Amino acid sequence: MITIDDAITISDEEILEEMDRMRPSHQQQFGEMDSTLRDAQLMEWAKENLIERKLIQYEATRQIEEVTEDEIQQVLRELAGGVNGGKEITDEMRAQAVLSVKVQKLLEEITEKGLDPSESEITEYYEAHKANYLRPEMVHAAHIVKHPESADAVPEVRAALEEALEKIEAGATFEAVAKEYTECPPAEVDLGFFPRGRMVEPFEAVVFNLEPGGVSGVFETQFGLHIATVYEHQDPAPLPLAEVAERVRQDMVQDRQQAAIEDYLDELKSGADITSQ
Repeated sequence: MITIDDAITISDEEILEEMDRMRPSHQQQFGEMDSTLRDAQLMEWAKENLIERKLIQYEATRQIEEVTEDEIQQVLRELAGGVNGGKEITDEMRAQAVLSVKVQKLLEEITEKGLDPSESEITEYYEAHKANYLRPEMVHAAHIVKHPESADAVPEVRAALEEALEKIEAGATFEAVAKEYTECPPAEVDLGFFPRGRMVEPFEAVVFNLEPGGVSGVFETQFGLHIATVYEHQDPAPLPLAEVAERVRQDMVQDRQQAAIEDYLDELKSGADITSQ
């Protein structure tokens, strides 16, 4: 059990419940740690979470006097619909909603001042965190595709694409051969630029390993048999600040909000008499 200033009590049951809540993600992150050490670390982190949560709730109750019925009802709708399946609102749920509104109001007070960065601060942050604002690796590719109607038709379709490949290798343009052989609409021959994760894995495995101007052999995906070419391959590169300035600003505000909350909690803990029994 933990007591804080003889005003707040955290029971052993609450600690165990918090450990159970945290356990899946903690074990995923520290699964290779010795189980005894891992459980000891988990218990300390659970205690720390509860101490901070109880302190902020206590301060919210003490400092925030007024909440509106509309604010309470908004939280109650979330509780009733999300947790209680639309059932009747209980006194316990209403008390939980009031506390939730007060905590949110206190957090807003903590984080509302001096957080919006200047243009120069945005530029400085961007320069220090360019790796967070990258254009992904991309290729500009085109393909010829045929769709065998059955497994028995695959050899015939493959032979047709091998014939198409021979024409390309003999000097015909990929686009001209595509018009003659592909079964996709003409507008879908050129796939434009796309990053990894946009196409199916077997297709990406081929095109992301082709040099610009290269042409693949005949290969298979779940959509049929293909020949592909790559026109351009772009490595990951920082996006221009002008394109990501708002993202940078939002990231900075979020960082500063989190830092303000952590500083506030540190101040509360340093001034509290916390006893573990």
